[in-house]
Amino acid sequence: MISNRHQLPAPFVALFNRRQYSKGDSHWSVTQLISPPKIAVLRDEHARAIADKTDLADQFWSLMGSNIHKILEGYEAADHVVEERIHTTVEGLRISGQIDVQRHQNGRVGIVDYKFTSVWSATRPKPEWEQQLNAYAYLLRKEKGLVVESIHVCAILRDWRATDVTRRKEYPEAPVVMREQRLWSFEEQEAWVTDRVRGLVAAQAALHLGEELPECSDEDRWLRDGTPIRCSNFCDVRDYCGQWARHQETENGKEETEVPDGPRPKGRGAAGKQARSGSRGKSSRSVDDSHAREKSERLEVGDEHPDNSKKETGGDK
Repeated sequence: MISNRHQLPAPFVALFNRRQYSKGDSHWSVTQLISPPKIAVLRDEHARAIADKTDLADQFWSLMGSNIHKILEGYEAADHVVEERIHTTVEGLRISGQIDVQRHQNGRVGIVDYKFTSVWSATRPKPEWEQQLNAYAYLLRKEKGLVVESIHVCAILRDWRATDVTRRKEYPEAPVVMREQRLWSFEEQEAWVTDRVRGLVAAQAALHLGEELPECSDEDRWLRDGTPIRCSNFCDVRDYCGQWARHQETENGKEETEVPDGPRPKGRGAAGKQARSGSRGKSSRSVDDSHAREKSERLEVGDEHPDNSKKETGGDK
């Protein structure tokens, strides 16, 4: 159960509890495909424990982003489709993604995805944004035969300041900006989605067999000067990650040992200095628990960076 250590007013609690999310009849969402397989699988396995360690204040930007989404999804027009969830089957598994906006014109489609994010994120390349929107384009082409001609992120900049427009180079001129993403060929989209699904299947199988999960790459860990920025500051499953535990042991001057993925014994520190003992507890996969996991997962697609302590929000996809 989420905590409220900062004693935020009751309306915040009610707002958090009113959030509703379901990825429908699917095994994985596009949001999960974007995450490294190890992170996605460990989040699914430890959803309840992660939610129990979350404080309401940590969800502030998420709540703000969700409510902006709610306002914008109320728009109705003949040539627009909003908040449509598309399902497909890949490698025998059901995959789904919810698209914020489809702009239809003469049988062709433009996709727009809203993100409540930071200036830092909006002014730098974001591979995750490109991957996410191309996955949506793939779903539309495969399931509805629609040709997507453009994909854009509509970035709502929560930390934009008018005084910085003239002071900082390449600073956005407005607090809301459109960022076009590179559109892949259908073959590229299909190959990427298939590869991600296979990665998730392999990671899930390893977890259930008690084996080491596929390691996150240096790019996945945002490695800079030997420091895994994502693991150190932003990963909510690091307490269950053998890769992180081994990194900590190496940093502390110990000989690297084999440490499996799973919860660390209490009293050994957040890094988990030794392998867990006993069997893995039964995980919760209820809609309520997956909601908390999916929300934090979608946040991860955004501006997690050492120079920006807040996370992007844009709803669950």
